[in-house]
Amino acid sequence: MEQFDLTTNEGLKAACGRVGPAQNWGDLHGWSEEVAKFIQLVRDTNEEDRSSSDFQWMLWETNPIAHVGQCRISVASALHDPHFRRWLAERSMAGLPTASAPRLAFLRDLHRDIEARLVGFVGRRMPHLKVFRVIAALHPEAMTTIASREHLAELTRAMGAGRPLEDLERHVWVRERFDAVIGLPVRSTRDLAFRMTLPWMVLLDHRKQAEPSPH
Repeated sequence: MEQFDLTTNEGLKAACGRVGPAQNWGDLHGWSEEVAKFIQLVRDTNEEDRSSSDFQWMLWETNPIAHVGQCRISVASALHDPHFRRWLAERSMAGLPTASAPRLAFLRDLHRDIEARLVGFVGRRMPHLKVFRVIAALHPEAMTTIASREHLAELTRAMGAGRPLEDLERHVWVRERFDAVIGLPVRSTRDLAFRMTLPWMVLLDHRKQAEPSPH
C-alpha cells in the first residue's frame, strides 16, 4: 500500500482516511473509548474532589491516555502530600487559551511548574512520561496520546516539521496539523479522544507502509 506524504495536508488527510474512525481500530477502539470516558470523568470532577488522593492517584497512576512503559518512578510521596494535591487541583481548573502561542506558553508554564513541585519528592529521576500524561488528561484539546518523546519526534519528522521542536511544542504542532485536516467542531469527549489518539494510529500506519513488501 502507498505510504502517504505526511508533510502535506493532502497526504495527512489521506493517511487519516486510511486509518479510519475509531470503530475500525479493532482492540484499540476500546482504548479510545477509555480515553473518552476518562476525559469526561476529569471534566466532571470539581476542584475539591480533584485534590483528593483517590483522584490524584487515578490521574497519575491509572490514566489510560498512554502507557508509561518503563517509567516506574514513583510519585506516591507527592500524592500523599495534601499541599501538592491542592496546588495541582487548583492549577488544573485554569482554562486553556485558544490561540496557538498563548496555548503553548500556558502548557510550558504548567509543565515547568509541575516538575518544579515534583523535584522535592522524586529528586533527579523525573517521571517525564507521567507528567505528559497528566497534562494530556487535563488539557486534551492541545495534546496527543503519544507520551514518548522519541515516538512523537518520529511523527513530527515524518510530518515535515521545519525545525526542531521541544516536547510540548510537538504536541501542539501535531494537533494543529491534524485538527486542520479533520475540520469540523469537536462535539463530544469521544470526538476529542479520537483526535488525541489518531496521531498514534497514523504513526503506526506510516511505519507499516515503510516496511518492505514480502515476496
